[in-house]
Amino acid sequence: MKRSLIFSLFLTFSAFLQAQVKAELQSGVKTYALTDMGFNAKLMQLDADFSRPSFDDEVVKKSPRTLEEVLASSKRSGQKYHLIAGCFSTIDNANRMVSDLSRKGYPSEIVAKNEKGLYMVSYLTFTSEQSALESLQDLKDEGRSTWISIR
Repeated sequence: MKRSLIFSLFLTFSAFLQAQVKAELQSGVKTYALTDMGFNAKLMQLDADFSRPSFDDEVVKKSPRTLEEVLASSKRSGQKYHLIAGCFSTIDNANRMVSDLSRKGYPSEIVAKNEKGLYMVSYLTFTSEQSALESLQDLKDEGRSTWISIR
């Protein structure tokens, strides 16, 4: 009996608060109740808080690039340029080369297996082709044999 009485009082109070909020919203007065008034009352409050912006006709600017140029640049954006130090048929030899290069200060790593099944070990890896080309020349000037693998 007590539960049903408490529940009916809660429903009455909730209905009263919802009616009060609706009246205040229609009058333009904004108040915020500290009780949970239910989903519909929250929607009414949200509707009152946000004014609807009016959109002017937007001008859409066309890119000077062709679709092929845009797609080609997006394909290149995920590519990495690896300066390869060597290729090895066994993982142990590849790991040994990585250790040697790491001791010399290169962030070396095994990049992948190439189409012949050899493990490729890199000196350095870049996301920019220009940076890779510059470092390629620097390594060649030091007398190191290297080439670029793009993956």
